[in-house]
Amino acid sequence: MKSALPRNGTVEELKRRLLDRRREARHGLAAHVVDYGERPSRVAEEDQAPLSHEEYITQALNRMDWQTLREVDQALERIDKGEYGVCEECGDPISIKRLNAVPWARRCLECQESRSFDEAEVWSEALQ
Repeated sequence: MKSALPRNGTVEELKRRLLDRRREARHGLAAHVVDYGERPSRVAEEDQAPLSHEEYITQALNRMDWQTLREVDQALERIDKGEYGVCEECGDPISIKRLNAVPWARRCLECQESRSFDEAEVWSEALQ
């Protein structure tokens, strides 16, 4: 396996940022709680759409926080295993610039762009 991060201080700084992001995601999950018990049993028809929209937004925020939490936890596991900063697809080091932008990145920019392009192509074909 190729070494991706030359200095331990860089890994420690990125680990600190990951831990901070994990705290933020957990806080977001605690803040975006949908309490279906509070919803009145009879809601005027004109009030239903805003309530449904609010629930939709809350659920979307929760999904994003859960996804972020999973990605961050996986990145922290890779640090513990000594596998952090190595692309899961090609095995090349992930650039420090990319890790600074997305500390939980699992792929180098080239592999991620290729994957994103492939996924966009699949969706485009599916919609035709």
